[in-house]
Amino acid sequence: MSLSSALFQQPGSSSAARFMLDAVSTPIAVPSPPRDTDALALLRQDHDLIRQLFKDFERLLMQGHDTRHRAERAGVVSRICSELLMHIHVEDEIFYPAVRAAIQDDLLMDVADVEHEGVMRLIVELDMMGAEEALYDAKVIVLGKEVGRHMKEEQDVVFPKVRQVNLDTIALGKEMASLRRALRRDSAQPHFHHENEGAT
Repeated sequence: MSLSSALFQQPGSSSAARFMLDAVSTPIAVPSPPRDTDALALLRQDHDLIRQLFKDFERLLMQGHDTRHRAERAGVVSRICSELLMHIHVEDEIFYPAVRAAIQDDLLMDVADVEHEGVMRLIVELDMMGAEEALYDAKVIVLGKEVGRHMKEEQDVVFPKVRQVNLDTIALGKEMASLRRALRRDSAQPHFHHENEGAT
């Protein structure tokens, strides 16, 4: 079982399981994908959103370190972590297994799995911290760098391999979009929420 799957199956735990999948902390336009979205297009859309959220964090980081600015950054981090968790869960459950079987490159997919685990660990660590704590901002920055490298490798290496094989990415995208909608609908899912959010 992947780490993302394990976390989604732990209702009520106090840190790693507090992940808010509807992530309303930071307003940002997220286009709803059509039901027949190509899997790679769907993931690229996720990547674009996540990159923008990290840019939002960096912008806020330059604006100050008082209580208000820490609270604003915590809201963005909640959104980052929520979007990452949903993205990773969809990949772990649907995209990666299909790609692994299709491209026959176990090492490449093993590396991707390990990178996911590293991202999940950082998310758990951030959930256990307050935005005022030492190393909080540093951990978010490191998370952004690791996620950025991972997404680039997916788009530069994994996606071209997928295009070269006989994998129905439209059908795969429909399945991924369906899981995403189910995750967003399920208000009973645990969520990521900083105690700093809403502070004044």
